[in-house]
Amino acid sequence: AAGVKIARDSPFLARAASATAAETMLSVGDADGLFGWEPADADGQAAHSGGTVERLEAAGIPGASLRVLWTSDLLRYGPHAVRSDLDPETKRRLTVFLTNLKSQTPDVYDLLERAHTGGFVPATSKDYAMAMGIVRQALDGR
Repeated sequence: AAGVKIARDSPFLARAASATAAETMLSVGDADGLFGWEPADADGQAAHSGGTVERLEAAGIPGASLRVLWTSDLLRYGPHAVRSDLDPETKRRLTVFLTNLKSQTPDVYDLLERAHTGGFVPATSKDYAMAMGIVRQALDGR
């Protein structure tokens, strides 16, 4: 909120070996904040299940004492990919199968994907615009 620039070598940043280590640093008072994540639903809205806030609450930090200061646009999980030499008709059928799976056979979808409940959608470059922006900004700050 104060407009403080954040760079890799900022003296007020501490590196953590993992998300769990960063969460531990916050819970024992060795850090005042952290960069975390929260799952989103198919529409990009916070799912409020899983993620950093839920783990911090499970570690004993009252949810009322936590504040989210910033959120990015949606960052999608990595896409599923197929070999470029796969028969075009097979690719088409696979795409139709995966993108219709959740709506047509939700019980089969739940067997394949328990954690990410949004379903499969065709990926576009727009889905990764936020991630590309973060990478560009990180590279510019070298």
